[in-house]
Amino acid sequence: MDFYNKAASALDQLDQRRGSLKGIVFRLARSSTHFDHKGQRTSPVDSARRISDGKRLLRVVAETLRYRQAIRVILKNTNLLMREKKAFGYRPGQPTTVSRGSNAHPNPESLATILVHDLLFARRGISLAKVHKLRHAVEAHSQLLHAELSRHKMRLGVSENSALAAVATQGEPNDEDEPTESVRWMRVNTIKWAVEEAVDWLIGSGWNETDMDALHQAREGHQLFARDRHLPSVLALSRSVVLSALAPYQDGRLIAQDKASCMPAQLLLGDLSLMQLKKGICVIDATAAPGNKTTMLSALVGRKGKVWAFEKDAERFKTLKQMVAKAGCTNVECILGDFLSVKTNDPRFENVTHILLDPSCSGSGISNRLDHLVDSYRDEARIDSLARFQTTIVSHALRFKSVLQVAYSTCSIWREEDEDVVMRVLEKPEMSKKGWRLKDLSDVLGHGQAWERVGKPRTAGEKPHTDRMVRFDPKLDNTIGFFAAVFVRDLTPPRAHKGQPECSDGSAMIPTSKRPARAKHGRRGDVKRWRGIRPGRLLYL
Repeated sequence: MDFYNKAASALDQLDQRRGSLKGIVFRLARSSTHFDHKGQRTSPVDSARRISDGKRLLRVVAETLRYRQAIRVILKNTNLLMREKKAFGYRPGQPTTVSRGSNAHPNPESLATILVHDLLFARRGISLAKVHKLRHAVEAHSQLLHAELSRHKMRLGVSENSALAAVATQGEPNDEDEPTESVRWMRVNTIKWAVEEAVDWLIGSGWNETDMDALHQAREGHQLFARDRHLPSVLALSRSVVLSALAPYQDGRLIAQDKASCMPAQLLLGDLSLMQLKKGICVIDATAAPGNKTTMLSALVGRKGKVWAFEKDAERFKTLKQMVAKAGCTNVECILGDFLSVKTNDPRFENVTHILLDPSCSGSGISNRLDHLVDSYRDEARIDSLARFQTTIVSHALRFKSVLQVAYSTCSIWREEDEDVVMRVLEKPEMSKKGWRLKDLSDVLGHGQAWERVGKPRTAGEKPHTDRMVRFDPKLDNTIGFFAAVFVRDLTPPRAHKGQPECSDGSAMIPTSKRPARAKHGRRGDVKRWRGIRPGRLLYL
């Protein structure tokens, strides 16, 4: 029964956009409980079965998603949940719940969907003991369910079950219209070796260097790679690459990381001067697991820098520590805790000048070859809740007195979680008084290349500050859907003048409805307001 509970939980988490299909399924598989021949519980982490369990779970969930549209109709027309509400624990009108944790109960409708799929579409039928109450509850209505399946096929004008899957997956992306599948992005871990060393290793191992256009058009099986034209440490490899066959991936010299995911750290730290690096930069990664962005921050700040990596979930914290150790990051300190619970005047972080925020989001930008099976709907209530949380955590980061830059990113395509969050934060009078604005991103990418896709304006004719935001389009950029922006603080913000909407350096400022109160003692009051950061030391922050 544990298997069916996890399959149903996977449906719940997919409906809530809590990750990709593969990611959710294998995370659930790792939490499975196994028993040895004596009936003793074995550790799921040490069990060799977790990989095969994950593959089996993925197969069942993917097949259920293909027939889900038909199963929903069948469940509705047969009223199965009402007929067996005691067995499924179903209460009409109850809100849809989300499975949280390995022992949480899935939504009754999701559980019924998995069981009905196995009854109607799986050769083996329902894989539960014959005396199990849920198997009995479903099979008791087998004749009714099969009859409704036949009627549904007649209504659609199809004769084979496989045709129902074809109807459900119309418009399934292929290799030509889903370019995110054409490359495998890898980041060179410059803590362990240089980019040129990585290139030499690939060439010496039979790989051929080419450009991005040729890589996209390459046939399956060709060992090709290309250098990214925006991010110096990022390479694109043929999608068919087997990661387990790459020795540098196994030992942490190469890190599998989507190009879009590499952008926040580059935007935040890509313009650091040699003098700043020698002085030492302190950074907080506020939501660090699994650790890809953390290890990139570690590489960018160098040996004299420091990265504080926060993760509040115990299991994800373990993953973070493993990733940091594998990458050889000796300048990272991992903290099991919630970044929001940290006081902004905590003396431990008095030297922190940069913060990276990649908080929980809807995950609507995540795509792979299986995720098209999930209903592409907008859960407005959840998006609104996430946007409020995102606004809270960004605002919290901007309140740290020593912090000068904060990078904010999501793997969401919804502007409510992206541009709207940024604008909502900047429009707060508190942030305007502190001198927060958006960073000019034109000089932070490698190779002198500008980024083409910027933020989405609220209206067609409006374009306020969106040119200082970055977006990734899966179909155009061969990445996940992604958004990023960087807040930067002026320590001595100029007074607003009529007809002067920008700072003296041309950076965007967000006007507020009320003019900030004038300091009692003129400029001396301003100096007092920003004391603790000596102007003579700004060069080194």
